[in-house]
Amino acid sequence: MKKSELIYVTRVPSAILLIALEFTNVVAFWAEGGNKPASIQHSRYPFQFAAYGLAAVMLLLDRRVLQRFFHKPIVHWSLSVLLLFTLSMVVRAFNAPVGYSNYEFVRYFGLRVNALGFLLTCIVIFDDPRILRLTRQAVAIATLAGVAFNTYDLLSPGVFSNIQGRAAGLYVQPNGAGMALVFGGLLAVTAIRRLWMRELFLLCVFVGVLATFSREAMLSFVFLLVGSAFAHVLSFRRLAIAVTACLALSAVLNLSSEISDSHLLNADTWSRLTFQWSDTSEKSRLVLAEKTLEQFEEAPLAGQGFGTAIFWADDQSHNAYLELLADCGILGTLVIPCLILSIRRGDWEFYTFASIFLLWAFFYHDVLSDFFAVIAIAVEADERREGYRPLKRHYRVKTSEPKTTPLSIRAINT
Repeated sequence: MKKSELIYVTRVPSAILLIALEFTNVVAFWAEGGNKPASIQHSRYPFQFAAYGLAAVMLLLDRRVLQRFFHKPIVHWSLSVLLLFTLSMVVRAFNAPVGYSNYEFVRYFGLRVNALGFLLTCIVIFDDPRILRLTRQAVAIATLAGVAFNTYDLLSPGVFSNIQGRAAGLYVQPNGAGMALVFGGLLAVTAIRRLWMRELFLLCVFVGVLATFSREAMLSFVFLLVGSAFAHVLSFRRLAIAVTACLALSAVLNLSSEISDSHLLNADTWSRLTFQWSDTSEKSRLVLAEKTLEQFEEAPLAGQGFGTAIFWADDQSHNAYLELLADCGILGTLVIPCLILSIRRGDWEFYTFASIFLLWAFFYHDVLSDFFAVIAIAVEADERREGYRPLKRHYRVKTSEPKTTPLSIRAINT
């Protein structure tokens, strides 16, 4: 068996397992004991460590894989960010938090380094057009499973979610569950080829996102829908028919009265559904944002050091831009924009992904650590591969170039 064939055969089960275990969050859900953490928890990282070893073997077996790896801009970004985080950790070491053990002090930094390592591992494993197509198909199945878990969690409260009235599936946290479905819908929609299936698939994703009552996920889904429609990946007509059919089915089954009778909608979920921004959650986030910004203003050049919002006696900042500013200083402003630039390419999916990711970073602080997001970044980075455009066949490109006929031998001689 040739090296390339051996690497391909090894990549197939690795990609499937990454999606089945990490994109769905089933490993973390099992390891941490679900929404009611057990007294004895298991590690969620052994499978990732095995993937690291597998990726290293691939790089050593084939020099071409190694060359492509180091030519990818996302790899240069990862190494630069690792250096920046390390310098930030050195700054924090001179201002170590009080009341934390050495393990707790280093753990958060280790988790960020692990997320970068996992990103590079996924890039190595997905670096093949056939594997990317397989990965997208696996993401489609995982996304539909997430929709099923969210729907069941909404109808049977308390099974997965730890927040009353909001579904979360295996992610336990509703916002993460909603964003995983949005990224899953974006990656998987082009893997569906049959007529009507794309519209029905995204309609299922919308149901799963709606069950989380996550404003950031619902806004992101709108970006996904608009980007897909303008790229002609979806049909407005078929989408309208599908929505009308679902509304008619809802009216026939009298689902609205059942929802109201089961008290699924409370004051908090209704405010989220109507995009009201003056509730308790948004007010507390605004206070945290102001507090994080104050930390940056006190040390604008080098920052406060790694883990500013981890070591204070309050909630997380819920804003990746502000957290990177507080941790790393002015250089923190470059981390997320440079990430987007490192995976840029000229098609609708990249622009939709970039819009969703940049929006999400305004509402969440760990956009670089959640593994479904890391997998999505790795897929987008490998799609940047020169000469590989999976969406090219979906566009009807008309060309006016005249057909050329080969010259005859007599014409060449003359």
